[in-house]
Amino acid sequence: MENPQGFGLLQRGREFSRFEDLDDRYDLRPSAWITPKGDWGKGKVELVEIPTNDETNDNIVAYWTPDQLPEPGKEMNFKYTLTFSRDEDKLHAPDNAWVLQTRRSTGDVKQSNLIRQPDGTIAFVVDFVGADMKKLPPDTPSLRKPALAITVKSLTVMYAITQSLKAGV
Repeated sequence: MENPQGFGLLQRGREFSRFEDLDDRYDLRPSAWITPKGDWGKGKVELVEIPTNDETNDNIVAYWTPDQLPEPGKEMNFKYTLTFSRDEDKLHAPDNAWVLQTRRSTGDVKQSNLIRQPDGTIAFVVDFVGADMKKLPPDTPSLRKPALAITVKSLTVMYAITQSLKAGV
């Protein structure tokens, strides 16, 4: 990517029931968002999970790595704003969507008798939410295919199905 508009770590689960922790109150922890200023050039955002013995150590980090690294001993300067917030909606443009939840299951094909037959693949169901998406009427058909970009070392996307869900589903 070139000149990122923003990146960070967003706390999605705000319900106490997702954590059930009276001491650390993970449900109250803020998200952290970097808004770059100026020209950052080409590079990538890396997400890393640092191994830890227990959940009390905050061990997920995201950082920018430029494609063109400086020579040893040379400095690089980056200007940015760091925002901590528990209101994640304000960190996004209203036309952006983000992942609410992801589910993984055995891939299959539906036979003529409607019985599903495993086909050796893995299926992912990814639910997206966003401010503008909340404004859509419940019966809105999926007229536009969302941009799908998955980057891993080895993955073949066989097909992508998009559909609108009824409000509240």
